[in-house]
Amino acid sequence: MAPGGPGPDGAAAAGGRGTRRRRTRKRLAIDPLERHAQLATGLPSPPTNRAFPGNQARLYWSNIAFAEYVGTTPRQIHRWRIQGLNWIAADRAATAVGKHPSELWGRDWWLIDEEDHDAQSA
Repeated sequence: MAPGGPGPDGAAAAGGRGTRRRRTRKRLAIDPLERHAQLATGLPSPPTNRAFPGNQARLYWSNIAFAEYVGTTPRQIHRWRIQGLNWIAADRAATAVGKHPSELWGRDWWLIDEEDHDAQSA
């Protein structure tokens, strides 16, 4: 058998490219953070049935307003909407708005595996 070739179970041997499954890490939803930020700023949700004349869009809640409040970029807000927040991002975002992550995510914050904390902080 050639080095790096398939092993007895059909997977690649050590050093080769195997089909090892990646363990998915728990992600937290952005909704609790956004709900808190929206209430704290007092900006209403934009109406969905009309366009905004001039700078009127700034009077409404947006990714830009949310990003400024949390201290990140609108692009990162977009990523969080799609992927969720890992525990590090959730902790930083909650701290930026003056809260402990458990105040925003409740029980979900405490259910993140200890292994995730250890793996991501290493």
